[in-house]
Amino acid sequence: VALAEEVRRDDPGGAGEFLQVQQAASGPFRYVGYGGILYPGDEARGRNYMERRLDPAVQAILVNGRPIFLNLDEIQGYNPLQLQRYVDYVAAMNGEPQDYHTSYLLPGGTTSPLLDLLDTRYVLIDASLPQDREDVTALREGRSEVFRNNEVIIYETDDLPGRAWIVHDAQAVGPGEALPLLTSGSVDPRVTALLEGPVPPLAAPGSEASEVAEVTRVDPDGLTLSTTSSADGVLVISEVYANGWRAWVDGAETPVLPTFHALQGIALPAGDHVVTLRYEPLSLRLGLWISGISFLAFLVAAFSRLWAHLQGDQA
Repeated sequence: VALAEEVRRDDPGGAGEFLQVQQAASGPFRYVGYGGILYPGDEARGRNYMERRLDPAVQAILVNGRPIFLNLDEIQGYNPLQLQRYVDYVAAMNGEPQDYHTSYLLPGGTTSPLLDLLDTRYVLIDASLPQDREDVTALREGRSEVFRNNEVIIYETDDLPGRAWIVHDAQAVGPGEALPLLTSGSVDPRVTALLEGPVPPLAAPGSEASEVAEVTRVDPDGLTLSTTSSADGVLVISEVYANGWRAWVDGAETPVLPTFHALQGIALPAGDHVVTLRYEPLSLRLGLWISGISFLAFLVAAFSRLWAHLQGDQA
């Protein structure tokens, strides 16, 4: 029964059903399930979520493989091929590293400003955790309770930057320099972008300017946004940076820069624009070309053999 629950594509009466309804109504977001693993002195939750994957309390907070089956986005989990930038980001968020293939929200990360930059709209907390414990209290602060049953409590964060936002100030930083500035509170990421690369031309918006960065389409290998900016700025996208990401503003390609160490940023001119991002690493493009040429060569060889065979029959 527990194994069947792990691979269900619905979660009637649970957090999964609630989040699916919210996603259908408002579009994409991310969440994090929190069960208090590695909290000092809590031996009952000392093992990680994978080791306790059939525990009803762990299944209720939708960790491990549950978001895949429910078509939801979570910020943590197991991946043997994690991007190093994201590993660094989660370690900075928690204040400590983890085993190389896991990235979980730990007690030390519950107060981190880095959590909101991942568009973590909902926090799912194991309802059996002591409600006055400092990690639980930290996750409740600034969030509103929106769902509860016997196994899980969901809190929503209203004041998030979102999946993308526009800033009109930026600083150039070297690799590894952004995370200490963020965790110390020295930089407000809603105002200033920390870019690994040249800072594009920027201008201050008007006092009554309206800034919009709305995701209109999400694909497995990219996304599309509609933006409005009254002045030149930087569009920060809460997607993990990797070599191979490409961006176009109204069809004109523009560089994608590592931003806040693990996210993405592009130069955004003033005005209304459609921004498209796609993950197209050079290895993939070369592979497609090689596959296409190989297939064409196969067709030519097959046609040649067929032609020779037909000519032989006619002789």
